[in-house]
Amino acid sequence: MKMRVMENDKFVKDSRNFAILNTDRSVLREHERKLAQLERQKAQEEEINNIKNDVAEIKAMIAQLLESN
Repeated sequence: MKMRVMENDKFVKDSRNFAILNTDRSVLREHERKLAQLERQKAQEEEINNIKNDVAEIKAMIAQLLESN
């Protein structure tokens, strides 16, 4: 059973484990949006790091080719 919290009607208290839960869906959507944005940012950073590593490998290969000639 969930009971309203008197100080704020956007929160309810679970009577079984006494957890306070936020019922404001817009806050949840904003949180999910931020999480998705962070995931996109992490993926972009990983891709940039992969490209940097590839460029470093290419530079090393070119240097090896130039040394052998």
